Amino acid sequence: MDGNIYSFVDFRSVPFTVPGSNFVIFIAANCIRIFFVEYEKPLQECAAATIALDESLVKISDIYAENGHVQLGDIGSIYILRNKLWGHFRMTDGWVLREERSGSVECRYNLNSFQMFSVLDCYGESGEIDLDWDPFTVHADKVVREWMDKKPKVLPERDYAARVCWWVLGTNMLVFRAPDMSFRRAVVPSKIGYVGQWQWDSYFIAIGLAHGDEELALEQMRTAIDFALPNGQLPDVVFPEGILASSDDLPLADREKLEIECSPSVGKRHLPLTKPPLTAWSVERICEQFPLSKRREIISSVFEGIRKSQDWWFRESDLDGDGVPEYLHPYSSGLDDSPVFDHDLPVVSPDLIAYLVVQDSILEMWAEEAKGSYLTTEEAETFKRQVTARRTTVLNSLLKLWDEDRSMFVARAQGTLITDRTVLSLLGVFAADLPAKIIDGIVSDIDDRQRFQSDYPIPTVAMDEKEFDEETMWRGPTWMNTTYLISDGLERAGRIEKARELREAIMRNVEACGQPVEYLNPRTGEKCQNAVPSFGWTAALYIDCARREYLLTCKRE
Repeated sequence: MDGNIYSFVDFRSVPFTVPGSNFVIFIAANCIRIFFVEYEKPLQECAAATIALDESLVKISDIYAENGHVQLGDIGSIYILRNKLWGHFRMTDGWVLREERSGSVECRYNLNSFQMFSVLDCYGESGEIDLDWDPFTVHADKVVREWMDKKPKVLPERDYAARVCWWVLGTNMLVFRAPDMSFRRAVVPSKIGYVGQWQWDSYFIAIGLAHGDEELALEQMRTAIDFALPNGQLPDVVFPEGILASSDDLPLADREKLEIECSPSVGKRHLPLTKPPLTAWSVERICEQFPLSKRREIISSVFEGIRKSQDWWFRESDLDGDGVPEYLHPYSSGLDDSPVFDHDLPVVSPDLIAYLVVQDSILEMWAEEAKGSYLTTEEAETFKRQVTARRTTVLNSLLKLWDEDRSMFVARAQGTLITDRTVLSLLGVFAADLPAKIIDGIVSDIDDRQRFQSDYPIPTVAMDEKEFDEETMWRGPTWMNTTYLISDGLERAGRIEKARELREAIMRNVEACGQPVEYLNPRTGEKCQNAVPSFGWTAALYIDCARREYLLTCKRE
């Protein structure tokens, strides 16, 4: 296979890795840097080995990625298979292999080769590599080739970006021992900084995966639901042998970050950490790929877990008892440092209410479909009455957050209105079942060149807000998942053309940036300085948008 197929792997902004492996390879300053990435460990602390290059034998420009290996010109190669890495090449006095650490990774080498592997492989294996060089290389290449063969078909003009995005989804896959000691396949947000399974990342990632690997998509959903707390709360993160479900679990780096930002969460009591209630919605999106019988099987397996999670929001996240849940911590919104969370906590936010409305609507539909199977008719009718009443209450509360004078959804903290015009204001449209004047107001904001109509939409803070910062996470940059959620709400509200425009914008943004990054500058389309490359949900949502475009085009023809 032509090595240029993976030309987007430049070993700098896009490192080399493979599905199921913690090994990541960069090139810097005439050195190959090998890392073994782990949850909540900075990349530099994950350094495993450094190989100094002899430029008289191979130039940096002659090094390229091809399937499961890195080719070093014509003098050698480095292959990765699961958590085992094997390099074989001509070594000279100009080549120096330096082992950076021991413990999690073992390194063995002789004159012409080196072998690295985790003491306990992610598949439960340990000890010696049991394959000779030739079988190892064949198996390593086969893993990547088989993954790339699953890439769903898209329009020709989208094929290159779709190939990059599909590669990112596959290579972001890890296998780790979960809290119940089972081994799980998790497509993580990124192997650079996010080596765990974040709940809402899993939802978006699963939507993209379902177009080419249905079982892997469903596995992301199961892991997100399987480790719920006894009270129904879904954890924010599932990571090797643990979960993050409260402010007490936060790593030191996160606590220091919140203190530096003077977050109102600092000094608060123990706070639960979760992510927005998009579980049922994502299951529905995934099930679009399945026949009816398979859909019913999937829904029956997740119904109880999602019902308990929804009940948790209304029981444990409604501190004032008015029937409207609130964000108790900024991290539970997913929009950690949004200006909305510069204010006091808890926060009643239009996006959260919209998510809850949609989730209740889906649960109500599922209960109707479940009559006579996993719910009796009486159980289904009782549940539907309760959910309908609850949904009506929260939808009315969303309508009360609409500010006619400002023509926007506002948030509320401790009775005080929060009027920062952010993407959270737009996300009220996710509820879809709204008066036409509200939909018109949101669309008007999206189309306003002073506010949200940037060259690379949609910025997460209106550009005319004093808090707008085009480089700082949720304070201005464009994130593809929020744009996607707005598009989804508009489509269900009947604004089909505007929804299609936003999906096209997502694809243009990724193509302009050159790869699926965490977030990008809404004015230049470039990756923001601190944004992570090869980002999972951006890749997944590009795949979904491109696939939907392809299917719609085929239908028209």
